[in-house]
Amino acid sequence: MVIKRMVSVLVLVTLVATLPLPLACKPKESSPVEGVKGKITIGLLDGFTSPAAGGVAVALRDGTLDAVRYVNERMGGISGHPLDIMVIDAKMESASVITGWDRLKNEGVPVILSGTLGVFPLVSEISQKSHLPMVTGTINDMGMIFPKEASYAFCTMPAMVTSYYAVCELIEKEWAKKGETRPPKIGFDIMAMGNFPKLFGKAARMAAEKRGWKYLITTTPGKPADVTTQVLQMKRFGADYIYLLGSEAAAISWVKELDRQNFYPVLTGGGSSVGSGEMRNATGHLCDGAICNQYAPLWTDTDELITDLVHELNAEWHPEVKTQPMYYIRGFAILCVVAEALKRTVETVEYDNIDREAMKEAMETINDFKPAGMRIGFTWTPTDHQGIHDIRWYQWSKEGISVPITDWIAFPSLPMEQRTQDWWLQD
Repeated sequence: MVIKRMVSVLVLVTLVATLPLPLACKPKESSPVEGVKGKITIGLLDGFTSPAAGGVAVALRDGTLDAVRYVNERMGGISGHPLDIMVIDAKMESASVITGWDRLKNEGVPVILSGTLGVFPLVSEISQKSHLPMVTGTINDMGMIFPKEASYAFCTMPAMVTSYYAVCELIEKEWAKKGETRPPKIGFDIMAMGNFPKLFGKAARMAAEKRGWKYLITTTPGKPADVTTQVLQMKRFGADYIYLLGSEAAAISWVKELDRQNFYPVLTGGGSSVGSGEMRNATGHLCDGAICNQYAPLWTDTDELITDLVHELNAEWHPEVKTQPMYYIRGFAILCVVAEALKRTVETVEYDNIDREAMKEAMETINDFKPAGMRIGFTWTPTDHQGIHDIRWYQWSKEGISVPITDWIAFPSLPMEQRTQDWWLQD
């Protein structure tokens, strides 16, 4: 007998109010799943209404939820088991993170996805204490990324300290194209959160000093009220390039203040800041020429099979949607990887025995897995939880499109002695 199931999504906004969801997040009727099997529920905990991460987290959520529907309708669920997901908004607030995490833990989910909350050391700590695997965009703990003992935190991007080597390599090539003979001056702005300034400040210094470049380091909060002082410092320094490692809100403030002070260095940064669609919407042409790195393909990347798939699904499910941000595609891809790990868990221990430990062990068998035809693969091992080891550089065009200026580039592997937090926090 064929039974149609609904893909249910329970949405809790800090366990109090209901978060309005766009069409992409509404429950949809799934295609028949062969047999009658129990569902598998996972969690999604993020800061959907936070000014510091709202746009990124919402796009990740929408892509994740469409991937849940894709798994159920197109892939027949997880070995025949319908996939369900609980979504909780933690607002980038510590108390809400703890409350939401406890709710998901008590529900017995085998894994929690959290696109942006990995910047909180708290998240890695509670994941480790509860032995509950967490998949996040970034982890503020090198010991979790390169665990010597069991780690339950799994990242979906290279170790962030290596981004400074990558941006300096890009600048070196771009500077040479301009025919300049003097060394470039590089400005680095780092999010003022926890140990970020010390940890990433050391990485920035090492990358610049390796080339004999002059550099300046400033810091900006995730929700800056004003960045006048930081921009003025960069202007006096005469930065040719500025690399932002911070939030979407900080990038918006920087772009606007740079224009107000009539200072136009080449702006570079990560996909969650300079590469954010919300940042482009907020600053318009002011971000033309800005360069960003991404860890997943964009909607306009015609050389990626995953973009063909999400184009097809959006045309069918959301015909009014003409484009989706990178974080939508990234959320879609990450869920597909988690679904593969769930499938391996079911195959190894069977449905009735799914638990956190079995899920963790299955996740550590993911090796160069290319979700939905992505050209770069995910790899997690017991001693390396980076997940993604490649980036691609894009540049904002006058038409408001992020155009690739490189192919996928593998980040350099860190020497063994640099795979600890203590090493990076030393002076």
